[in-house]
Amino acid sequence: MKAIGIVAVRRDTASFLKQQLDNLFAGLVKVNPYILSEIDGKTQIHEESLLVFAGRDSFYMADEKLEASCERIIASRSVSYDTLNDIFRIPEGSTVYLLNDFYSSALETIAYLKELGITHIKYEPLHPGAKADPQIKTVVTVGEHDLMPPSAEEIIDIGIRTIGISTIVEILLRLDLPQETIERFSTRYIEDIVSLLGEVHQLNNRNGRTRNQLETIITNVDEAIISIDKDWYIFVFNNAAEKIFGIKREQIVGKHVRQVLREESEKFLFLHADAGSKNEIFQFDDKKILVNVSALQEPGGTFETLYVVKEITEIQELEQKMRMKIAPKRYVAQYSLDDIVGVSEAINERKKMVRKISRFDSPAYIYGESGTGKELFAQAIHLCSARRNGPFVAVNFPAISESLLESELFGYAEGAFTGAKKGGKPGLFEQAHGGTLFLDEIGDSPLEFQIRLLRVLQEKQVRRLGDDKVIPVDVRIIVATNKDIRELVSEGKFREDLYYRIHVLPIDIPPLRERREDILPLAQRFWFDLAEDMGKKLDFDNFINDVKLTLTSYDFPGNVRQLRNVIEYLICVTDGGTAQQKDLPPELRETHEQSDRTQKIDVTSAQALKKECLQKILERSEAGLQSGRRTLSKELMVSEDKIKKTIKSLEEEGFVITLCGRKGIQITKKGIETVKKG
Repeated sequence: MKAIGIVAVRRDTASFLKQQLDNLFAGLVKVNPYILSEIDGKTQIHEESLLVFAGRDSFYMADEKLEASCERIIASRSVSYDTLNDIFRIPEGSTVYLLNDFYSSALETIAYLKELGITHIKYEPLHPGAKADPQIKTVVTVGEHDLMPPSAEEIIDIGIRTIGISTIVEILLRLDLPQETIERFSTRYIEDIVSLLGEVHQLNNRNGRTRNQLETIITNVDEAIISIDKDWYIFVFNNAAEKIFGIKREQIVGKHVRQVLREESEKFLFLHADAGSKNEIFQFDDKKILVNVSALQEPGGTFETLYVVKEITEIQELEQKMRMKIAPKRYVAQYSLDDIVGVSEAINERKKMVRKISRFDSPAYIYGESGTGKELFAQAIHLCSARRNGPFVAVNFPAISESLLESELFGYAEGAFTGAKKGGKPGLFEQAHGGTLFLDEIGDSPLEFQIRLLRVLQEKQVRRLGDDKVIPVDVRIIVATNKDIRELVSEGKFREDLYYRIHVLPIDIPPLRERREDILPLAQRFWFDLAEDMGKKLDFDNFINDVKLTLTSYDFPGNVRQLRNVIEYLICVTDGGTAQQKDLPPELRETHEQSDRTQKIDVTSAQALKKECLQKILERSEAGLQSGRRTLSKELMVSEDKIKKTIKSLEEEGFVITLCGRKGIQITKKGIETVKKG
């Protein structure tokens, strides 16, 4: 069983909050109280995975009393509505003390009461050690009678403040507890509101000011509350309802339900819901609302119907806020566009593309060879998007066994299989809610899994293994692959419908051999990242000078990842401040030696490259073959970018012309004469 600690200064507060959590979690969680006023020295916390503090004072005091490495949260606190009646009876304009164990706690309680609209009296904070004015005879306290000043004549106890719903949600998410637990808490909260409305009704023919103050509380609670009397006239429509439905209270209070349904039928369809309905979902315009319906009864029968409404987007925002507070570091994107290093035209064009496609939620499709930095681009898209504050969850298909794939992605319910976690487990789709899900190497996903993945992408909801309940998810999908998915489709190894679902915003990442001008800037970035960490104080230009030519000539089949390894290798093995050819990894030394033996193109000489290009174009022309940039790059072992610049220069000098379509690059008479002259 999971365990949490409830930390308070006083025993009565700790016991009360422990009882609240025990009732709520009903055997799912062990709650251990820690009473700071009774702890001498330091107490070690071992069992608990979370500490919940009753307030800021206990949080700061705990540094001297508790030694723990677990997570900590400070609870939001609220009072029970049914304890406020006595405050309403205090004459308007009276000054009262608000007594609490600490000055800051007293101020928090005063602020909370004012937010509820209880402003007809003046509050003065009182705490132990403060001098009490004997002229102030009324004291409002939160269950702390032992702190009462001798001058108190009227004592109003509104009870120890309970832990609020936002903290309950945070505990649930941190401990990964079942959804039913929060629903249980929400039901109790709604029951409090029903009870409060019952108080209002009973005060119809009594003190008008007291009734108005109760109505003020109803007006200011977070939930939208709408109430209908026995004759089907609306008589309660609070501030939260105004916000959700976009209608002022004055426009609707006093109207009959039939008239409201005629004027605003789409918005108020939920008024047809039966009393006792729980968590019913309705939709109007672009909003979804969650509705709970209760009936207030008296001996003569039903006299009032209460609708408590919550906008689902608000619930999702609360959930997302809590998820982000507890999101593990692996779910946070670390690399932005600034981390994508390169000076080539190719890489700058891709960065421009990232900025464009990040504005939309359509699936992004990244393809490129292994080691080109596909995840770097995926994270950059996420951080450029409106989802930047949401989670970034990466899934690498080859790293997850086929048997675990569905449970990892979609989650599972309690009892779904032998060894399933108690309470179940959310999948990565749920954990990416409000953010981005990056599906890396999607070409390796099994066919059977692709069917279910397609359904989730289409319906935007998941069903955990072993569960019949669907969970809506809001995620942006980015996929990456180093395989030709179209070829896999033709071979029957990848679903065609899934391919077209994910292939919406394609972006290709060129290999390093096609953008050789990026090799040295990347090498410098890796050198800065690695040299200091490895305790090497070197000057980059001196360090790289003697191997610069070899690095820029090498094809790097492992791309950027391999280049980083080469730089790390050089930093480790180089003696002195300059890397030599002998210090290079074996594969680069062999390439360099072979290049010397075969006397390949001198890449430092633009004139030599021009001559080789002309020679090759003429040879292919005489053999009846066309020449293009890619063909020349491959045959001359030079990057396409260098070939492109060389052809442009040859065109300007009149040696070649570039024709449209498949005719490619053609050598001119002037070019032929130049080749034959040698």
